[in-house]
Amino acid sequence: MLRRSAARLSSFVEDMLAFSKPRTPVRERVVVAEAVEEAASAYRDVLARRSVRLEVDCRRAPDTFALDARGIYRCLLNLITNAADAAPRENGAIWLTAWETQDGRLAIEAADNGPGIAEEVRARVCDPFFSTKGSQGTGLGLAVTSKIVAEHGGVLHIGDRAGGGACITLVIPPEDSAEEL
Repeated sequence: MLRRSAARLSSFVEDMLAFSKPRTPVRERVVVAEAVEEAASAYRDVLARRSVRLEVDCRRAPDTFALDARGIYRCLLNLITNAADAAPRENGAIWLTAWETQDGRLAIEAADNGPGIAEEVRARVCDPFFSTKGSQGTGLGLAVTSKIVAEHGGVLHIGDRAGGGACITLVIPPEDSAEEL
């Protein structure tokens, strides 16, 4: 319980710092599949205890992409956390999918088979401190994710998953000045 509380507090502090501090992302060439898998691995044990399946598919992703690795990791943790909270406790599922768009952007989608996000709530889910989780949520996860994606020059799309559930996709344009791997 102490470890879980410490992790929650640490996550909250990281989100507060990421949200409150304007910054320019430090992009470097990152192996996309490794970055996505690293975030997924942080939650696999927790999700297994909840009987929530997590599937990762990076087959259509570019091998590498210029990203602020720490910022994108934070985004992915927030998306997985939200999906885990929404997924049903029996037969729950989360899908993390990364691909390269036709115009060379990186897209990473987090989808779940939960109830989805109501239309009237979608316009507010990226507002700081807005939460549908009551005392369980800080209301910073999607606000921070949206901010980090915007700092990369990208956009966050919030919608429904075909078959039910939520689908949140971050889309990031390429950066020519990134360091080589």
